[in-house]
Amino acid sequence: MAYYGYRKNNSFIFMLIVFAAFATINSGCPHKHIETYSPVIPGAISGTVKTFDGESTAGAVVFIAADDLLKNSIKSKKLDASGGYSLDGIDPGYYYVAAFKDMKNDSAYTIGEDYLGGKLVDHWDLDNSYYVEVKEAQNTVLDVPLLAPLKLNYIENGTNSVSLDPKFSWAAVSGAAFYRLRITSRQKSFWIIDTPATSKIYGTDPAPQDYLITRPEQLESELEYFWSVTAFKEKGVPIAYSELARFYTRLLRTDKFGRVEILQ
Repeated sequence: MAYYGYRKNNSFIFMLIVFAAFATINSGCPHKHIETYSPVIPGAISGTVKTFDGESTAGAVVFIAADDLLKNSIKSKKLDASGGYSLDGIDPGYYYVAAFKDMKNDSAYTIGEDYLGGKLVDHWDLDNSYYVEVKEAQNTVLDVPLLAPLKLNYIENGTNSVSLDPKFSWAAVSGAAFYRLRITSRQKSFWIIDTPATSKIYGTDPAPQDYLITRPEQLESELEYFWSVTAFKEKGVPIAYSELARFYTRLLRTDKFGRVEILQ
């Protein structure tokens, strides 16, 4: 019995020593080695979706996505006639916000026919981007203009063998003070200019009422380019957009006499 009693008392003493050592070490730490974790509180995005031509926004859909091409919608909501929206329960972070109105009632966004607001479907067109931060337990207010479609006349989407100094033209939009013409590659912008005109030849000097944003660079042969137009009611107020159209420049070749040939 004495043996078992000795083991029991020794264990008790050992536990007291360990506890005293822990208390001594812990006393030097202001946080006492105790960490508390609070749950992340979601945020929200709210605002209104509106048009500039009096078109009703009833039936329009607003949605957010984490990637710039809007491939994966995180949350969406259909609007009523008032145009107000609220998206709750969003984890803190940065998101793209977009909206569109299905004018054909086919449950899909159709380029050049449906009204669109927020982030455009291609990340090379940056005129109409809404990239916002949602903060924890806070509501981010964002009003999204719903833009009418703008028709491109020429160069049509997918056109091949385009010259290196092409002419671009588009339909006029009622109420537009100027248009922003943008020509880009997949990597960069080649020419961006604001103009009240509805046609421009690539790289020409700005007219008196034009405003040059990006100076033109020489287009290269046999390459892919993109162009788009956004109509503005005034500076910073877009009212209509075009699709992002793709075109390819023609192939140039030098013959054995040093002459440049154009291959169609």
